[in-house]
Amino acid sequence: TSSKKTLNLYRAVRERKWDTAIYILQSLPPHNRNSHINNTGKLGWNRNALHWSCYHRDCPIEIIELILTAANATEDVALVQDDDGCTPLHIAIDRRGKISDDLNLKLIRACPRAASVLKKGGYSALHWALKKDRSKDVIEALIEADSSKLLEKNCKGITPLEKFFATWNNQMLVLIENLRTMMPSASPFSPLLLSDLFISNSRGSERKLTEVLDKTALLLEHSIRIKNNSGRATTPFFPFHASLKITNCPWSFCHFLLRSRPDQALQFDDEGNLPLHIICSTQTSPSSDSELYRCRLCKTNLRNRTRYILKLAKNRLKCFCDDCSCPYRRDKESWVTLN
Repeated sequence: TSSKKTLNLYRAVRERKWDTAIYILQSLPPHNRNSHINNTGKLGWNRNALHWSCYHRDCPIEIIELILTAANATEDVALVQDDDGCTPLHIAIDRRGKISDDLNLKLIRACPRAASVLKKGGYSALHWALKKDRSKDVIEALIEADSSKLLEKNCKGITPLEKFFATWNNQMLVLIENLRTMMPSASPFSPLLLSDLFISNSRGSERKLTEVLDKTALLLEHSIRIKNNSGRATTPFFPFHASLKITNCPWSFCHFLLRSRPDQALQFDDEGNLPLHIICSTQTSPSSDSELYRCRLCKTNLRNRTRYILKLAKNRLKCFCDDCSCPYRRDKESWVTLN
């Protein structure tokens, strides 16, 4: 009877017989439930019932909750890896889509250690969540479970943070160009305008720009904590300052983070630095991001960005290169200088 129930539970979930799966889960004996749930059948993939319930997009969340509740030791079920090294959490993040954020959060809370498991290729659940554009709540829960994964490279040498930047950077650059074309040269770029902007990522997923910037601020804050070996949050935290400290942060992100809160240009961080101090302390530009120090219109080198930053603080959309012939050039008299 026990072996029959084991097989039936595995087949019921894999073959999407949800009523049968619920009946079996509710009638499992209290002892040795994990052996029923962890059976991987003979059909390959080495996936247990929790893997398959996360794989099928139409599987009721009730079944997943029953599996997690029925397991004598949740970690023994949630940490099982299939032939690709995927835990049920990897599969849920990959397959279940944005509408199943509650499911992803349940899996993370039931077994936080799953956030530390790497599938083949060195991909953590955080890599997958940022690649699949999951919600800020899911990303935050994964970071809280294991923040070290944020800056951990996969086999291609890419961290989750770099994956996030790569996903959105090109479209952000396009958006900057479009805004420059649409708006008169003297028009202010208000934070209110940001709330009405949408942006598509490299996978064609559309999001409000403010949502992307909220995720950016979250990732930057935790990245700074890791770099400073500090578990505490910095108060106050300025996303724009952090974007200048993280050398692989593309200039397009810095641009919009400042646009969303122009007051940051004249704010001191917890180390007593203005953005200008942080920029001047950067002696070399990141070799991986040529756009960071280059005007998008006239291609002039912007290695000395002090004037450019100060102009951004005044909500202007111009290129302020020393020798810029593009239509957004401003007179030298309008430049702000520091002693």
